[in-house]
Amino acid sequence: MKLDERLSVIAGEVLEGLPLADIGTDHGYLGIELCKECKCPHVIMTDVSHDSLEKAKRNAAFLVPDLLKECRFEFREGDGLSVLKAGEAGTVTIAGMGGIMMADIIGADTDVSASVRRFVLQPRNNAGRLRLYLQAAGIGMVRERFAREKERICEIFVCQPGASVRAVSREELSAMDERYKSDPAFAAEADFPAYLAESSDPLVDAYLELNLNKQRRILEQIYSKSDAKGGAGFAEARVRVLEEILECRKRNS
Repeated sequence: MKLDERLSVIAGEVLEGLPLADIGTDHGYLGIELCKECKCPHVIMTDVSHDSLEKAKRNAAFLVPDLLKECRFEFREGDGLSVLKAGEAGTVTIAGMGGIMMADIIGADTDVSASVRRFVLQPRNNAGRLRLYLQAAGIGMVRERFAREKERICEIFVCQPGASVRAVSREELSAMDERYKSDPAFAAEADFPAYLAESSDPLVDAYLELNLNKQRRILEQIYSKSDAKGGAGFAEARVRVLEEILECRKRNS
C-alpha cells in the first residue's frame, strides 16, 4: 500500500513515538501505514460511520494482521473527539472534512483538545474560517503544508494548542462569521494570510497562482454581466491579497 500525496504529507507531520488518533478515519490507510512504519506505537481510528469503521478494520486485518493481533490498533465508533480521553493522543489528524465541522469537533471538548500535542488538519473547504477559529481558540499554526489532489492543491494545517484551549462562544463565532461574510478584506486575509509570503513549502507558489487565476476568472464572469453593479468586492480583495503575497515572495527570492 502506498499513500497518496495528500495522506503522505499528513503522515509526515505526525509526531513520532506518540499515539495517534485519526478522526473520521474512513478506510484507515493513514493509521495503518504509520503503525506499519513504527512511527506511532498505537493508533486509535474513529468514525461516526459504523460502515467506515468496519472498512478500516477489514483493511487493517488484511494489510497488517500481526499488528492487529498485537493490539496496536483501536477502533472507536463515535462523533469527533467524544471517543477520546484527555492525554490519550499525541497527534490528532482530521482530514477531508469541512473547516467549520473541524472547528466544531475541536471546540466540543476543550480539555481533550488542550491535551493534544499536535493537530494535523486538512479542511475540504472553509479553510479561512477554520484559521480564524484556531486563532480565537488559542491553537497556534506551526506551519501550513500543501499537497496536490487531482486538479486542486489542498491546505494542510499543522497546529499546536497553547497551555489551554479557549472555548469560543456561539456569539463570538457568529460575529466572526458575519464579519467574514460582510468584510471582503477580512475574508481575503483569512483565506490567504500574509505569513504565506514566508512559506518554504514547495507547492506554495503553485497554490497561490492557482487561487489567483480562479479569483480572476470569477471577476471576469462578474464584469461580463452588463447589469452587474456589485458583488465583485470579495474577488477583488482576494486578487489584491494574492498579488501582494506573490510579489513579496518574488522580492524575497
